[in-house]
Amino acid sequence: MLMAALAVASLALMDAYMKSAALAVGALSAAWLRSLIATAIALPLWLARGGRWPQRAVLTLHLQRSVVATFMALTFFYAITKLPLAEAIAISFVAPLIALYLARLMLGEIIRREAIAASLLFFKAAFMVIVAIAVCVAVWELGRGFSAKGIDLPEEPLMVGGVVMVVVAYLFGSDALVTATAVTGLVTMLWLLRRGIEGYVQNASASLFTLVYVPFLGSFVALLLSEGGLGGGGLDDDGVRGIIVFIGVTIASDTGGYVAGVLFGKHPMAPVISPKKSWEGFAGSMVFTVAAGIILIVWLLDGDWWVGIFLGLIAVVMATLGDLCESVMKRDLGIKDMSQVIPGHGGLMDRLDSLLATIAPIWLLLHHLVYR
Repeated sequence: MLMAALAVASLALMDAYMKSAALAVGALSAAWLRSLIATAIALPLWLARGGRWPQRAVLTLHLQRSVVATFMALTFFYAITKLPLAEAIAISFVAPLIALYLARLMLGEIIRREAIAASLLFFKAAFMVIVAIAVCVAVWELGRGFSAKGIDLPEEPLMVGGVVMVVVAYLFGSDALVTATAVTGLVTMLWLLRRGIEGYVQNASASLFTLVYVPFLGSFVALLLSEGGLGGGGLDDDGVRGIIVFIGVTIASDTGGYVAGVLFGKHPMAPVISPKKSWEGFAGSMVFTVAAGIILIVWLLDGDWWVGIFLGLIAVVMATLGDLCESVMKRDLGIKDMSQVIPGHGGLMDRLDSLLATIAPIWLLLHHLVYR
């Protein structure tokens, strides 16, 4: 597992270096130099192990793979010269999902509808891909929003570090997450030194805020998902059921607040920050969330009903605070939405504010009162 985590971290770091190289000398030259350096490293190791030439069938397979890999490298390295690294990495993380369907086309494997659904919802590795994509896109959106105030967010180290944080949280737990967060923060501040003194404190402060707000809090999803073990998935898995509880109570909070606010809302909660939020809506959120918490804890996790009450109260308070903080941030930046990546709904961060605010306390409560 440690070697796998190091491989993922090295791959992410390679993407950051390749973007710099491709911008400096062009995608073709960067890919060519990368291949030469890799050959210089691998060839002595191959010769030291005997240097056996592969059989014809194996050699043919490697040649075919090399053609595909060459096309992949050239197109990807060209793409990262035109796109923010966050978007390019996010797109690349869809590969495991595509592989599921290529298995049918190239290998003749039978892919049932259950497997397709699992790849998108209940297969843990696929869900981790979704979390990693969300972290990268959210970092990009915050960088875009901060630019309205002249803040230049270093997206590359935050995205690479964010992906590593999600992976190590899932594989090694909360201690590894804290360590990865500290290392990412230090690397990000060192990264900013390349830009000089001007605006360093402002950019570094925004970077550390982003680090905690998005990758750190988002990595608690990985911690919750790992509660049922690292492999497998499905509704019998404690981690998957925990994710359903987490999403369920957050949706209940938003739904209850909207319904009660529309029907009974008369007393604004924070008129300057969010004029549409009312105390009546907050009460509706509390009723819906506590009810959802009790039902989900008892029915899905076989926990005690009073844990569901605590879960509902914590979720509604944190979700409301998350909404208000996001509203304050957007008003300060002078923007309506973080982006337009979700047509008709604004940016991903406009949808994640409640989820990011509730995930850490929900994981803590479930970890100590349900799973133990």
